[in-house]
Amino acid sequence: MLKAMVVRAGSGWGRALVKQLIGANIEVVAYSGSQRKLESLQEAFSCSSLLRTVRGDAGNRTDLLAAAEGVDVIFCGIYLTYDDNPEKVRRMLEAVRSIAVVSGAKMVTLEGIYLPVDGREPVNLNVPGTTSMRIFSPELYGEGAFNTIIHYALRKIAQAKPVKQLIDPSVRRDYLYVDDATRYVLELASMETAYSSDWRLRGSGLISQAELLDLAGSVV
Repeated sequence: MLKAMVVRAGSGWGRALVKQLIGANIEVVAYSGSQRKLESLQEAFSCSSLLRTVRGDAGNRTDLLAAAEGVDVIFCGIYLTYDDNPEKVRRMLEAVRSIAVVSGAKMVTLEGIYLPVDGREPVNLNVPGTTSMRIFSPELYGEGAFNTIIHYALRKIAQAKPVKQLIDPSVRRDYLYVDDATRYVLELASMETAYSSDWRLRGSGLISQAELLDLAGSVV
């Protein structure tokens, strides 16, 4: 992999992936609709010549195709936060899939736990003429991983405020550090044999929200 494109690069996961790619000496096109987040990326990686930022709509085929010129792999993350809009996600996936076909780039998606309540599957990601992979992730935590249940709960604890129970506190769930998630994604995307398959990432083990909040409270 010599050149990659990260769609929604301004998100917490996207920013972490840009960091991993640059660290691996891979040229990166960071694509986002937020000029502020792109400028933040430019400032963070000002010492690197590997980063190019492009502002555009993630669902706009014309803008995406122009930005994807020469890229080997296109990355995008979906349903990693509870505020992800299903229609915007579907529009983005359809656009990214179509430009992957035209450009010949591979397509990698990281899919989180916050799937739409209607239970509909995301757009079929099988890209004719190229290869693709779907990677499923537990809930992410860490720098930039906002708008998640665990981020909400830990923020309330840090502020010494009551935590509203959004999920069953006794159910044990898996969590994954965002930097580890992007490292695993890059490792998979770098292996030709990993494509045309689905992958599931794992964290350090299951823990209930009650146990996690007790631990966090003791630290505070």
